[in-house]
Amino acid sequence: PEMPSEQSEVLGRLYDEWSEIFASEPGIDEVRGLFEGLGALAREPEGVACVEMVCGTVPALMLTPAGADSDKVLLCLHGGGYIGGSMHSHRKMFAHLAKAAGCRALIPDYRRAPEHVYPGACDDVAISFGWLLDLGFAPSNIGLVGDSAGGALALALQFRLRDAGQTQPAASALMSPFLDLVGEGATLLANNGQDRIVSIATIEATCSAYLAGTDPRNPMVSPLFGNFAGLAPLYIQVGGAEALLDDSRRTVTAAANAGVDVAIDIYPDMQHVFQIMAGHAPEADAAIARMGEWLRQKLAVQTS
Repeated sequence: PEMPSEQSEVLGRLYDEWSEIFASEPGIDEVRGLFEGLGALAREPEGVACVEMVCGTVPALMLTPAGADSDKVLLCLHGGGYIGGSMHSHRKMFAHLAKAAGCRALIPDYRRAPEHVYPGACDDVAISFGWLLDLGFAPSNIGLVGDSAGGALALALQFRLRDAGQTQPAASALMSPFLDLVGEGATLLANNGQDRIVSIATIEATCSAYLAGTDPRNPMVSPLFGNFAGLAPLYIQVGGAEALLDDSRRTVTAAANAGVDVAIDIYPDMQHVFQIMAGHAPEADAAIARMGEWLRQKLAVQTS
């Protein structure tokens, strides 16, 4: 299909509307309302059961596709600049991915800023991972998935596990990850205007709430500056039009230099987390299918 397709352009137009709203400095409730609206962009996938639960202290959704390999699970971390997004806003996109990967998916509703600053979200992700271990999932049967800020949370969890001498998950698959809160990526300027939602201004507005004085070079908030040695295989998908494209490129270089099994797919002209259009846009469907297949191989999924 032509890039971007008419269906993907729906996301671009939505982001244009958001950018105008962001310019008027909306309150946190209005911003969160916008992120919740992302949930309407994906088509409801068939054959995926959804159950609400609490993982220790963290509310979550467990998604189970028909015929899924019950021994394998994805821990799916939603984006939203640490201030927005939820298990509901991202449910359909992650359900499409769980179906493509042939296994279950857990979406924790981690605590958000400004009410809960760093390390609140990181702690909740670690609690959710520990809960899966307590359920009997081996680390080698858990895949991490994250979009945007969720991508940073996935890598932060891997650093945390490694530094504590714990076993890595099987793999980590990230969509448009937000990995540098310092904002040094060349595409922040080079793709300014092409990226219809992420800019230096939006990054500063969302991140300052989460950082609350934390050094933005701390690898737990900006994984790009971390040590990638010993991390599980990593796969990144990112749009060619993204301000954050360079975050992904630099992270892939750092991971490869540290000996990590790493791969990246750059989708020409695509916007931030374009996979949220799953079931409606051909580019989103192609990306979800590819990520699902990658996770299937890394987790050795056996579907019935």
